[in-house]
Amino acid sequence: MTTQYRSRHNAINSRTKSIPEVIEDKRTGTRYIRRSFLGKGGFAYCYKLRDEATGKAYAGKIVSKATLTKHRAKEKLRSEIAIHRSLK
Repeated sequence: MTTQYRSRHNAINSRTKSIPEVIEDKRTGTRYIRRSFLGKGGFAYCYKLRDEATGKAYAGKIVSKATLTKHRAKEKLRSEIAIHRSLK
């Protein structure tokens, strides 16, 4: 295992430990099981999620509240949500 791979692998493992294994949508009550790490963007981490009831797979972005302290970051997130909603 190379040093670069090891440091990336350790960073992903430490980040994954801070994200709960089960993520619940409070509005709908839907529960999602966190699966594999897919990638990292400007302010979010993307994980494969599986709907606990149906087994259907999704990609979910996990955004830390700490990254949303500035108005510009909140606007960027709102814009991204609008884009994703338009793709349905």
